[in-house]
Amino acid sequence: MCSAGGKAQDDWSGECTTGKKQSPIHIHSKIKPSKGLRPIKFQNYDTTYSGTVSADVALTLDIDNQASGLPRVWGGAEKKDRFRFYNCHIHWGTSKYSGSEHRIGDERYAGEIHLVHYNEEYADLGAAVASGKSNALLVLGFFFKISSTDNDAWEPIFAAAAAAGDGAVTVKLSDLLPPSKPTDYYHYQGSLTTPGCSEVVSWYVFDKTVSLGDDQFDSLKALTVEGTPLTPNYRFTQPLNYRKIEYYKAYGKSTKRGGRGNDGEYAVKPYGGHGPKLGGYGPKPYGPKGYRQKNKYYGPSKGPFGLKGPFGPKGPFGPKGPYGRKYRF
Repeated sequence: MCSAGGKAQDDWSGECTTGKKQSPIHIHSKIKPSKGLRPIKFQNYDTTYSGTVSADVALTLDIDNQASGLPRVWGGAEKKDRFRFYNCHIHWGTSKYSGSEHRIGDERYAGEIHLVHYNEEYADLGAAVASGKSNALLVLGFFFKISSTDNDAWEPIFAAAAAAGDGAVTVKLSDLLPPSKPTDYYHYQGSLTTPGCSEVVSWYVFDKTVSLGDDQFDSLKALTVEGTPLTPNYRFTQPLNYRKIEYYKAYGKSTKRGGRGNDGEYAVKPYGGHGPKLGGYGPKPYGPKGYRQKNKYYGPSKGPFGLKGPFGPKGPFGPKGPYGRKYRF
């Protein structure tokens, strides 16, 4: 599960260069939520495990099995399959804006955390990868950003990585994730981002981030193996090649906020929710909260700017009313 640094990628071969479902990718943010996805469920992520941190060409956390079993996840697009935790590793770059592997919209982050799981249908990760099945592995991806405050949960891991040899730690996986429960994610079929880039990964890239401190980031950039710096150790984005990207958002709201008011030039008052331009009740009338779905308007319909009010879309002073054009901006 190790990643070669960015400069070595030209030397990769095999499926890394011939594959059509390679990872990471550039994810465009304006994707409507999919009705076919489910939330990701976590089991034993709140359990305390002993583990080992190693730094070879990635910073990797392996945990020991115990009576309660290893952490597991399920849900998403995976139907009845269950996936057992294998390891957690991170990728980073030289600056606060260039180390993440995936990219969402115009955002790049300092790095990316991957929690790797393999399908319980197989005896271990090696057997899962060898199967060649598209859902043999499930990887959860979380971006991390840099702040002025250290992240206490990650501090033992960085300290162990900086020590000579492998370092023992005690950890809860939930402590390594964003402070509020991660729910919203992007899903697609892809590959490992390390040689040999096997196309066996069901990816779930979450939009909530983990914060690490400046000093912690500096300790990452200082890691070396036999005198060779590990930084950078992220793979460049790969062609999408017509793959489908799906988005899951709790409660089904779109990634594109309503109420833009872009066509609100007829509006008497510039209402219109959360968008970059206010305008609301123009030729494309949006409700007071900025939502319009299939010509259904949300908010009071009988008020002066409501659907049936005098200044609303069906009123005399609305965009189609006899006096509406007098109020054009």
